[in-house]
Amino acid sequence: KYLIMLADIVGLHIKSVIGKGNCIADAWSCKSTHYVAVYHQWPARNRHGEIETMRALLAIQPLLDENDLGALAIADFIVESYALYNPHKAVDIEELDLVVCFTLDTCSTNHATMQVVDKPMIGAHCHRFNLAAVKWTSQAYNGKLQEALDSIHAVMKRASSIRNRAALLSHTHYHPVMKNKTRWTGYHRMAIQYDKMFNAFVSS
Repeated sequence: KYLIMLADIVGLHIKSVIGKGNCIADAWSCKSTHYVAVYHQWPARNRHGEIETMRALLAIQPLLDENDLGALAIADFIVESYALYNPHKAVDIEELDLVVCFTLDTCSTNHATMQVVDKPMIGAHCHRFNLAAVKWTSQAYNGKLQEALDSIHAVMKRASSIRNRAALLSHTHYHPVMKNKTRWTGYHRMAIQYDKMFNAFVSS
């Protein structure tokens, strides 16, 4: 009861101060459950007359229909989130008047979502950096580095099956790590984990 009351109070405060700005949204999976978060930031003057950036987490929850993770479902979630705080009660998908632009990762679903809501999108810095890192990796050492990473990924993929994972645990406590296509650190973590697994096998 008190959590709901607190959420209502925070929501009313956000509604009273929120202004036009940038929407940052992201979706991720945890233990096979898909979540979406909507975060808003906007410029405002403080009591000293200085402009500062205000921030608010508008929504975070699992997607209710996990069979539909497409652009329309994400767009609907974003619009419904803003409808809770929009002083003008905008609920039409084309009337996100609180949003000037979006910051999202560069996956195809997000590009399609921006076509639905008809707003400009700024690619997230981490994903733009990831694209640059992937390009460098593919060209480094005449492509030999990417070939090595692809081989490691193939080993990790085979080791991720139930039977092979169990067999791996009989030799080492390390578990397989797959690369993350949207995070350059995924290649880094995968290579480090492979090195630990390889050394464990050699030492045994």
